[in-house]
Amino acid sequence: ETFQRAGVLYPVASFVNHDCLPNVARFDFFDEDATPTPENLRVQLRAMTDLSAGTEIRMNYMSMFAPFHHRLQRLQAEYGFWCQCERCTVESQRSVDDDPSSQADETDPESEEELAVMLFVAKYGCPKEDCGGTMAPVVRGTDSTCKRKKGKASDKESVIMECNRCQGVVEGLDRVYNLEGL
Repeated sequence: ETFQRAGVLYPVASFVNHDCLPNVARFDFFDEDATPTPENLRVQLRAMTDLSAGTEIRMNYMSMFAPFHHRLQRLQAEYGFWCQCERCTVESQRSVDDDPSSQADETDPESEEELAVMLFVAKYGCPKEDCGGTMAPVVRGTDSTCKRKKGKASDKESVIMECNRCQGVVEGLDRVYNLEGL
């Protein structure tokens, strides 16, 4: 179980912008050992998918499962900006978000863009109830290569995804490939 016991400023990671549909997940290692060492004071940004050269690295500053109004308010209060990412733009158009107390069915997408957002969250959100973490491929070795193979359906079982909050592991991508077929 992880808990926050300290804050650390990472000079390079501090330049990574926010996006509610991130392309990297941040992994901190504070809780690996009770005694601070260089190893457990490091941060790792893991690409969630293949990134082309020149792609801006973007991480989510909070849980991907946070509701739209909560994300907007927290980002404004803690980071001083109103998020205008693709996800917030799509979700701002939902009538249910006009009234935060509305109990309308939020699982029924109203557009292709909204369906894409829902699939992204289902694909990369931790499946553990109440975790709120982001899943990213496990990095193998010091050369930062992950165990994900490109393009072959037969390789989907070789993917190992880890949650950046609870460190839960999901092996294989059957869950993800099944979502893409929706």
